[in-house]
Order: sequence, then structure tokens, then C-alpha cells
Amino acid sequence: MLTRGLYRLPDDGLVAGVCAGLGHRFEYSKWAIRGVWLLSLLLFTKISVLAYILASLVLKQRRISEFSGKNNESEVSSIQREFEQLRVRINRN
Repeated sequence: MLTRGLYRLPDDGLVAGVCAGLGHRFEYSKWAIRGVWLLSLLLFTKISVLAYILASLVLKQRRISEFSGKNNESEVSSIQREFEQLRVRINRN
């Protein structure tokens, strides 16, 4: 579920939710993003810390609840309809 734009998820994060938001946005594990950030922290300490602080100030804050509920149900219904249409087309042939 790719949602446009970058954001942070403080509800799901350890510090400011930057890694959790990036992981959610790009459909990666938040732990994978944190691992990459920790590696960059070891190699480029000042730049990594500055980038994280800047990201926590600049990125829009979103809540996990924004991604659940009715929107997900409508996506599931849409996918189910597509599969049903595909099944009907396959059965015709």
C-alpha cells in the first residue's frame, strides 16, 4: 500500500517515527530501515544525526489509524471484484 509523500509514524516509532514512516511508505520492515540508519550512523555520525533530526522536523506526522478501517475494506472489496471478474472471463473460455 504505497501512499504518496513521505511521513513519520510516531505511534509506531521508537524516537520520532521517521524509520517507521519510511518503512511503511516503501513497504519495508521498520527494522530494516533502522538497521540501514544505524549502519549510516556508524559511518557518517554527524550527517546521520542531522538527517534524522531534520526528517523528524520536516516530515508530516501521521497516525496508524489513518491507514486502517474503511479504506482497507474498500481495497479488499475492489480486489475481490477483480478476481470475480477474472474468474468469470476464464470460465467463458
